Amino acid sequence: MSVVQRNAGNTTTDNTRKERNPTVEVDLDKILAMGSVGPKRELDATEDAWERSAPILPGRYTIKAYLSKDKPKMGFYDEAKKEPWFSLALECKVQSDDPEVKNTTVFGNVSTRINARKKISTAAGLIAKYGFKLPTEASDIDIVKLLKAALAKERPLDVEIDWKAGYGEADGNWINLANTYADFPDNPEGGKDFVIKAEKKDKSKEDVRAKLFIAHWYGKDEASIRKDGVGGGSGVGMGNSKVNGVAMPTLEDDGPMIPGLVANNQSDTIQVVKEVKQPAKSQVSDDDALAALLEG
Repeated sequence: MSVVQRNAGNTTTDNTRKERNPTVEVDLDKILAMGSVGPKRELDATEDAWERSAPILPGRYTIKAYLSKDKPKMGFYDEAKKEPWFSLALECKVQSDDPEVKNTTVFGNVSTRINARKKISTAAGLIAKYGFKLPTEASDIDIVKLLKAALAKERPLDVEIDWKAGYGEADGNWINLANTYADFPDNPEGGKDFVIKAEKKDKSKEDVRAKLFIAHWYGKDEASIRKDGVGGGSGVGMGNSKVNGVAMPTLEDDGPMIPGLVANNQSDTIQVVKEVKQPAKSQVSDDDALAALLEG
């Protein structure tokens, strides 16, 4: 049986996810005094209520991505020059009419870091996959702002979902047991077992469960990368809108127009608004700004 998240929750104004299935404290006596409330649900006493259900099968799925509640992480290309790059966690919800698959959560991660011999980061690449024009030049902070604006559109996007498994040793080393679905042990009844039995260095045993991850983000009309993948976009321009008199990056749609928006009009761009009001450029140095970010 596949993992099913029955309540997807809602997005907040900053495009993060609200707490799923929020609860409140109630008095037990009041519960016992209530009549039968809500629908009656089918029960099967032969099932193990504590047994973990299997993840959804690998393949191509349509998702909507949101910024995770986890705070972004910051690193530096050059520690001495304090040139920052950022890593952002994403929470993705599968979009499907199948109740066994709908709203399954898959976590992803993108970074503004551009590695050697490349001219694009995974964060910038995701913006392009969504169907926005990439600027020819942009700072890492610009890319964070543009990605946040792109995610706020809540556009569906196809991804390739796969399985992986691993565990951590007491000495801090991470052991990878499986990097893809094919690495998992065969199930005698067909398919793959989603649990791998591992023995740690201290001879203790651990059942390591498969975790879902995004193996590939698809662009518009991009063919599936797997032959057995299930069936289920064109890029980011820098505009010149101003917020509080300061020029800010914007997103230009290179795909079909979003309903209600007019081409070549201010409403045709996504305005990236700063979360915190900053002093004028002449009053704060880049070092001071980074120091404030680290303190926050």
